[in-house]
Amino acid sequence: MYDSEEDLENNEKSSYYNTSEIFCCSYAPYLYEGIKIRYPEYAMG
Repeated sequence: MYDSEEDLENNEKSSYYNTSEIFCCSYAPYLYEGIKIRYPEYAMG
């Protein structure tokens, strides 16, 4: 979650690796379908 060693030292995490950033795109429904296929026990509904 850190972009560089300097970020690690300053404890500054990148927002690009957060779940809200990963699923905030037009591919989000497809990403979720992949999760449902791989982990069906977590995708109820």
